[in-house]
Amino acid sequence: VRNLHFPPTSRPAMDRAGRPAADSSSESIESTMDALQQHILDHQATAVVLVDRELRVSYLNHSAEFLLATSITRSRGDPVLSVLRNGDEFPNQLTDALSLEQSFTKRQAELKVAATGQSLAADITVTPVSISEFRGLLIELQPIDRLLRINKAPAQLMVQQTTRELVRGLAHEIKNPL
Repeated sequence: VRNLHFPPTSRPAMDRAGRPAADSSSESIESTMDALQQHILDHQATAVVLVDRELRVSYLNHSAEFLLATSITRSRGDPVLSVLRNGDEFPNQLTDALSLEQSFTKRQAELKVAATGQSLAADITVTPVSISEFRGLLIELQPIDRLLRINKAPAQLMVQQTTRELVRGLAHEIKNPL
């Protein structure tokens, strides 16, 4: 991360009428903060999809582009359901979240990536957003496939150990009947 250098604070410059003059340094700070926010959003591990009120893709961060196997250039303006799917109720849930301005989270949701046809498990959080004239939904996708595989490994190991002990016991009884 680059070092941010903010100009030293001083008394605000005044215009001829004695009012504070437009401060170019505050505009510089604003643009620096906008760039920093964009940088943070683009480099999050969570996939972030922003859709407008018609449920069309407005923004994808880098994680979303990777997860959904598409780019913002290719998918901007496309219906979000042409990029990702999650069962028959998903379109109604998105519409309800937008109209009722109520967020929701689906844990271990099974998603279908339209570009590849592959399924993946993810936690989905949908949050309505209203900024100036923009109204839409912020969709966060946290893939959990890897986590599920990690959690299944100990269970599979335990089943294998139990099966092994059962087979050993049976083999012993066959060899040495009671």
